Amino acid sequence: LNSEPYVRGDWKNRLRHITNVAQQKAHPNFHEPGFEASLKWSYAQLNEYLGETGAAPSGWVFDILEPTMKRLLVVAFQATRAHLKPCEGCFAFYAADFIIDSGLRVFLTEVQNGPDLRVSPGSGAVKQEVVSSMLAEVMAILVEVRARQVSGASLRQLDRKSVRVGKECRSRWS
Repeated sequence: LNSEPYVRGDWKNRLRHITNVAQQKAHPNFHEPGFEASLKWSYAQLNEYLGETGAAPSGWVFDILEPTMKRLLVVAFQATRAHLKPCEGCFAFYAADFIIDSGLRVFLTEVQNGPDLRVSPGSGAVKQEVVSSMLAEVMAILVEVRARQVSGASLRQLDRKSVRVGKECRSRWS
């Protein structure tokens, strides 16, 4: 979401066409209560908005968007795999930015290593939930990896019922 309404052709005003929150921090009202939180929606909020406006069928975010984002991330990972080097006992966090155009096409625009995990009172409920659930998932991965190491079990495939990432979680940029 942008802090200012989108205006086609106004490419000089980053607050109108770059949805990245790091760019939106330049807005003079960014540090006012609730402003930062207003720039982030949950999947449920996006799904509701798209349904209410008739821009997408009900459930589009969960049935189409989420699997498409996962596929794009797999393609990006496969394209960079040769540059990733496994490091025993290490893992890395990556964040990804996507844009959805008016035709509901999904584009991966950026992958960052070292995403901002800081949660402040202004971050809002969406970021707090994302960071909390992600850290809980990381802890589940670490516990499972340690249990497998102790038992001598393979680390090639983690339990996908509780963990949504595979062995690549142990890689880092070279």
